[in-house]
Amino acid sequence: MLEYYSIHGSFSFTRQTLYSTGSDPISMSAGHFNNDNQLDIVVTSYFENSLDIIFGYENGSFTKTTTYITDSPSYSVTVNDINNDVRPDAVTIKFDDASLIVFIGSSDGSFEKQML
Repeated sequence: MLEYYSIHGSFSFTRQTLYSTGSDPISMSAGHFNNDNQLDIVVTSYFENSLDIIFGYENGSFTKTTTYITDSPSYSVTVNDINNDVRPDAVTIKFDDASLIVFIGSSDGSFEKQML
């Protein structure tokens, strides 16, 4: 479960929304995945062997739209442009053998899984 809080000028926080993720989310990172200039979130879920993409919207809300299967538990995720195409990619580390899974990002916010 991902909880979103908004900050107020008085340095207080208000919980806005809970967003469902896979069971046992273990790592998250953020980037601009779908070219709308809104921050998006990627979350790895250990027991579901998944990578969840949660898109951000201009009004501050988020929507989980896509789940990608990692084939084994993953314990970390980071966002970076791995293939130098100016689009963010997601990289996760498999728990069982410490190999990398790279999810190559496209301009519409979708990803293509590649094993390294």
